[in-house]
Amino acid sequence: MLGSLLERLRKALSRGKAEEATWEEVEEALILSDMTLPTVEWLLGEIKKRRPNSEGLRGALKEALLELLSMGDHRLREGPQPPTVYLFCGANGTGKTTTIAKLAHRLKRKGRRALLSACDTFRAAAIEQVEEWGRRLGLPVVRQSYGADPAA
Repeated sequence: MLGSLLERLRKALSRGKAEEATWEEVEEALILSDMTLPTVEWLLGEIKKRRPNSEGLRGALKEALLELLSMGDHRLREGPQPPTVYLFCGANGTGKTTTIAKLAHRLKRKGRRALLSACDTFRAAAIEQVEEWGRRLGLPVVRQSYGADPAA
């Protein structure tokens, strides 16, 4: 996802001028990268507030993205009583499984018990990918067969 966003932004900003067509291309690149419309509107507003010249457009976008990423509380929250369940959802190929493995590893290092659940019963090799992470991390994996109801 990030790679395709950066490639789209490079193309949109290659002209170097902060023209209306460029703003539309930047907006389109952000939306096509699965950013929500309110987030895209906020980012464009922040960039335009900085009034970048042709050389400063990339820098203004970078500053606004860094500001966006630094907002909020990024602490991992656990429920008041076990078990705490973390649900990840998103578009294909955006790194959910790898992020889940990193989170499980982090929890295990903190002395917590973790369990992986392979809920994608449609995508080829999805179950095997989760099982491989479970094997590498020494964690149990709950799974169904392909085509099954993942909630069963």
